Amino acid sequence: MKNKFLLISVASLVACSARVSSENAQQPERAVFIFQDFSSSDFKGGIWEEFMNDTAVSFKGTITDKVKMGDKGNSFVIDYDFRTGTDLVGGLWLGVAEYDFSKYEYLGFWVKGEPDLGYSKIIGVTIEDKFGRGVTIMSSGVSDDWNNIEISLDVLKKGNLSDLFEINIFIDKRYTSIDIGRCYIDNFYLK
Repeated sequence: MKNKFLLISVASLVACSARVSSENAQQPERAVFIFQDFSSSDFKGGIWEEFMNDTAVSFKGTITDKVKMGDKGNSFVIDYDFRTGTDLVGGLWLGVAEYDFSKYEYLGFWVKGEPDLGYSKIIGVTIEDKFGRGVTIMSSGVSDDWNNIEISLDVLKKGNLSDLFEINIFIDKRYTSIDIGRCYIDNFYLK
């Protein structure tokens, strides 16, 4: 993992809307390639924080089979606590260098907030290429139910990105009033 703490501060924000649908909606009609469901041992990713040298840990990540999209598999859990340190941004990073995004029109994943603990209703998604160029999109698609966040890959062409390297799903203290929370992420796909 490279300097994740610099990624968000230098990523360009792109005004773009991500499509969000609830769990009751039909799955997309197009052929869907799920490239990460957190069920296999080849998971390339983990948790990151903006200030890696801060002694307090504001973000924790685990894989669970208790809350997941569908009947099988696992999901990735992001726990955050902004009361404990100076970290303002953190979340899940996912290595994607082995996938060819050029054959697809959309990148998507599922997200759910934990109603008993609380959660940020806004998350960010940064897609970065191997040259360190990134595109960041903010989404208000987090709720108590599983919601689908889908991003048109046209945004990558506008950002002149090539050879995609990493996806980051992050929670930013500036965009939430909930100081302690938990979000579940599952089933990253291309279609």
